[in-house]
Parts: sequence; C-alpha cells; structure tokens
Amino acid sequence: MPEEPKKRSEEPGDDQRQVETILTELRAEIGEKATEREQVIVELQRRNRQRIDEDPVASHREAVIMLGMIGRRIMCAYKRTELPTEFREESKRLDDYLSRRAERATLDIQTTSGGYFMPTVLQLDMIDQLEQISELIAGTDFVTGMPTKGTIPVLTGRPTLQPKRASSDTDMTQSDFAFSEMDFATNEAYIFFPVDNWLMQLSPFALGSFLLPRTRDAYLQGMADWLLNADGTSSYNSVTGILNESTAAYITTMGGATFADLSNADLRKAMRNCLKRGRVNGSFIGSGYVIDVLDEIDRSGKTPILRELAGGGFSVKGKPFVEEEGMPDEADSAADTAFLAFGDLKTYSVIMAGQGIEMAMSSEVLFKRNQTAIRAMAQFHMERKPVNTFQLVKTKA
Repeated sequence: MPEEPKKRSEEPGDDQRQVETILTELRAEIGEKATEREQVIVELQRRNRQRIDEDPVASHREAVIMLGMIGRRIMCAYKRTELPTEFREESKRLDDYLSRRAERATLDIQTTSGGYFMPTVLQLDMIDQLEQISELIAGTDFVTGMPTKGTIPVLTGRPTLQPKRASSDTDMTQSDFAFSEMDFATNEAYIFFPVDNWLMQLSPFALGSFLLPRTRDAYLQGMADWLLNADGTSSYNSVTGILNESTAAYITTMGGATFADLSNADLRKAMRNCLKRGRVNGSFIGSGYVIDVLDEIDRSGKTPILRELAGGGFSVKGKPFVEEEGMPDEADSAADTAFLAFGDLKTYSVIMAGQGIEMAMSSEVLFKRNQTAIRAMAQFHMERKPVNTFQLVKTKA
C-alpha cells in the first residue's frame, strides 16, 4: 500500500527561522544606527551650542574665582618662582581646569593663546549685561558666534501685489526687490591695560572680581564710542559710526543752523523720513543737552514733546530717549553738524566672531614695571544695514 503523506509540522520551518534571523539582525543594525545617530546629534549639540553645563566651571562665582587664580599664577610668573605654599591647592584646581580642554566651551578654533582664560559663563555674562553697561550697544542687532566673514540678507522693502495676468501663458511680473545683502568681515580690536602685581595678594575671588568688570566695561564702552564716532578710517577698522553718516537718504536736515533751533517740525520730519518699522521700534538718541533744548520748545496748550518717565529717563513724542554722553552737546553746535538721531538701533549690526571677547594676561610685557598686562580682544565689525529705518539729524548747512 502507498505510504500516506507526512503531515506538515506546526513548528516553524527553516525558511521562517531564516526570516526571523534576518529581521533580528535588521533590528539590531537599525538600533545600532539609531544609537550612532543620537551620539552624533549629541556631539553636534555639544560643539555647536557649547552649553554652559558641560564646562568644568558653570557658576558665575566659580568662574570669577578661576579667573582670579589664573591672574595670580601669571603674576607669580613675574618672579620666576613657583606659587607660594598657601596657593598650592588652588594651583591643583587650576591645572585640572586647564587640562580639560575638550570640555571648556570657550576653547574653539577662533581662540588664540590665552583666550581660554575667560570661562564660558563669564563670556555670556558680558553679553547679558550689555544694557547695564551701554544702552546704545544693547539696542543694536548684537550677534556673537559668527564666522569672521559672511553675508547677511536684509529686508529693504515690501513686495508688490500684482494684478491678474493677461492670459494663462503670460509670465508673472516679478515683485519689487525686497531683499538686499550686507557683507561683513571682522577684524581684531582690543583693550590693553596694566595691573600692578601686588594684587596677587588678593583672594582669587577678589582678584577675579577686580579684573572682570574693568575688562568688560572698557571693551563695551569702547564699542559704544566706535558706534557713534567711527569715521571709516583704519583707526576704526574701516567702520563708519552714526555721527559720520554720509548717505543723503539717511540724513534729516533741520530748519535752523544751530542746535538751539531744534523744533517740533524737525522731530516730525526725522520720524516721517523713517520706514514704518523704524518708527514703531524707534528711539531718539542724544546727549543730556538735548533734553534741555527739548524742554524749551514752546508747547503752550498742546501735548508736551518731552515727558519725564516715572521709572527714570525721558520719552520724546512718545518714543524712548536714549541719553548718550558721546553725542554732541552745546559746545559742538555749528552749521551742518550732527546733533540727534532717531530710529531703530537694530539698523546697525554689531557682529562678533567666535565666542566674543577673549581675555589674556602676560607678565612679560611689563616685567620692568612689576605689572601684568591685561588684554581683551575680539574679532568684530559694525555695519549699517542698507535700509531707511534710522535717521541722523543735522543742522542746516
């Protein structure tokens, strides 16, 4: 009798086991790739964002102490001796910090020798305190972490809504050109000043507290001076400041030839000459003397031009007034002379390459004077965007 065909087993066969094996391998490979991708993302975040919590020094106080310890070490180098015994423990802490190069967020390809002396949190502290140090610089389009050269697109107008086409095979009419470009190329600019070496006797925190504000304030106040007075020469890295504007479209001419001739009509003219977004976000900028001139404009029975704000400061025609000591006062009054400005300060870009301001110290430069040289340097540039959102007010020629 012929044999009965064998019944197929309910257990998975070779083909099924092979498929499951392949699926298991694929899952493992996918998981490995996903893990690798996550690691790449984390590494990019670490490098690009340079988060404070990855730096060995994360608190402001600890960063100030570290800066003070670095300053003391360099001052001790003047004597060509080791640190005194009482400083040995802080020396170990400092060595540990300086050896962790991969974790210090301020050490990047832009940083020159000594630049890592500024812990990350102090670099960011400088930027956070811009408004307290210089209201003028704080109002600009202040950007850090940029490359040393580049091009920034700038909105210069509005596109025009076009009517219907003559037929379906008619090309659409291009709208008004609404964008322009602003090229920038940063250059080094520095503050360089001496500190007496007797300061090494201070505690690390006291020494760091002495060095940090003097460096920060001197640098940022110097930038404010450039923003106002730079004349486009090599003395200012070819930067042109507010008071040396020469483009006719960006200048409002007063009706009178002296500062005291300023009138409400002049103020209104400066405001009208700005694009709407310049008016909406605009501020008046002038010296304390301008307050006196505005206060003297006769407004009998009309809304006052100048108002004193409850929290301090003034508003002019409902717009904030930025009082800046570097702006001209009565001693500068003359024909065809800049006097006042109005508009959105973000019309001006202040661009810093790399991590911003780097600090370095040297006991070599001023060895014979028993002093340590402090240097704060950055690669930065200032540039006016090619858009009419800021007006310089000048007296009549």
